Amino acid sequence: MSLFWLSVGKSYKSRTRARESKSESGGKVDGKVIDAVKKSVESRIEKSMEKAAVAALRIGDVHKALRILNDAPLAPKNEATLIELRRLHPQGSPPIPPPFYKAPSFSPELVKTALASFAAGSAAGLFGYRPFLLQQCLKAESFTFLHAITAIVNQLASGRAPLFLQPFLAGGVSIALAKPNRGVRPLCCGDPLRRLVGKCFCLGGKDDISDEFRGKNYGVPGRVEVVAHSLRNDLERFSNTEFGLLKIDFKNAFNMIDRTAFVRATCEKLPALSQWTQWCYGAPSILLYDHEHVISSSRGVQQGDPLGPLYFCCGIAPWSVIKRSELASLVR
Repeated sequence: MSLFWLSVGKSYKSRTRARESKSESGGKVDGKVIDAVKKSVESRIEKSMEKAAVAALRIGDVHKALRILNDAPLAPKNEATLIELRRLHPQGSPPIPPPFYKAPSFSPELVKTALASFAAGSAAGLFGYRPFLLQQCLKAESFTFLHAITAIVNQLASGRAPLFLQPFLAGGVSIALAKPNRGVRPLCCGDPLRRLVGKCFCLGGKDDISDEFRGKNYGVPGRVEVVAHSLRNDLERFSNTEFGLLKIDFKNAFNMIDRTAFVRATCEKLPALSQWTQWCYGAPSILLYDHEHVISSSRGVQQGDPLGPLYFCCGIAPWSVIKRSELASLVR
């Protein structure tokens, strides 16, 4: 308690000195005071990141610890960040329901594999429980729990879960990362069950997904590392030719794509996803920021959905089949 009051006293003295310095300089804050405030803020951010990284290491999640130290810090939790988050989540119309097809029935072994793929430090969704809790339940009651959670996953995957759960299971905790240019990068941490169903679709349908995008999306089949290495090899191979590389970066792309477009395209390419996709994106869901501010998610793909990149690729697939002559005319 004494340390708390000491900290408050130091903070009060710092603000008092800043006000005195500002009044003495005719309303202009002394540069030394500004530098001191910046250093104080940076120090608090570094300590917060260090604490989070150590917590991740204690549960054995080395990947998360490295990501915390290397990724952008969290944006300040204030009114300006909330306004920016609302701006980055524009409102949209509900998608037109697609034709429904039979959903797959996932086996207990596939569900078990998908559950094991969660990192130890994976965060919670709106209901507050982490994937780690489900993993511990599986270890403690492996036979009964595995069959129970498999039944839940299959009910969700077939779109038969109660609709009153949709705003919460298909929503998540909104996270704002600070960008170097003072902007905000929105992320979302969804419910572990929703992410588990997405992982099951990714694992169970990986061959169909690869077949659908092979030759259309760069680096498929493969992972992000394959894309990076393939791109580097192509740049070296065509370095002395007339070929060029065109990079198109869409602003706030995930949150801006029309839901009718990617829902329809996904169901046409991968019909087994139709009922689950409509259940998740057929109505607005809830994004909760800083434990109290509700943001409605009614447009775009949620960043944090394991199926999000697939949905986005399906939605923009027509762009990837532009003829070379059409692309050349655009460049001119």
